[in-house]
Amino acid sequence: MLEISSEDEREILTRQAVAKAQTIDDFSVRVGSLIELKAIDVTADQVINNTSELPRVGYYALPDWAKNFAKNAQPLAASLCYRSLIDDILQSARSKAYHYAATYLEKLFVLAPKITDYQTHIHHSEYVEQLKAQHKRKRAFWARVNFSFFNAHFKKSNFKK
Repeated sequence: MLEISSEDEREILTRQAVAKAQTIDDFSVRVGSLIELKAIDVTADQVINNTSELPRVGYYALPDWAKNFAKNAQPLAASLCYRSLIDDILQSARSKAYHYAATYLEKLFVLAPKITDYQTHIHHSEYVEQLKAQHKRKRAFWARVNFSFFNAHFKKSNFKK
């Protein structure tokens, strides 16, 4: 239908589809639909304002969402997706997934300078300090982290093996 519509009609249809997608009850389906509609600002707002829903999304969608947000200048939404993944892996002590958590943490360090407003969410440095405090004893995780990302935050010596 969009292919045969005029530009004005496409814009109206897309706006209607975005409005309809925002009413979808299931968070994953809602965000997935908004991503398909390329409504990146609306999608980012959904993630930023509904972070309590992120742990229920699942491992297959969140990394893709985060990459999409990072690619489309939505670093806060990307960071929140990565934080959710990290938190889930570490809280569940899934040591076989620690390398993923370390990679996601490194991505947070890349995204942090691009975030100008954390809104109601804690700042990157606070999040890292929280991780450090809550998961300091998870040496298998910290051994996988590239500490060059941490230079301004803390030193590797804080995590003695």
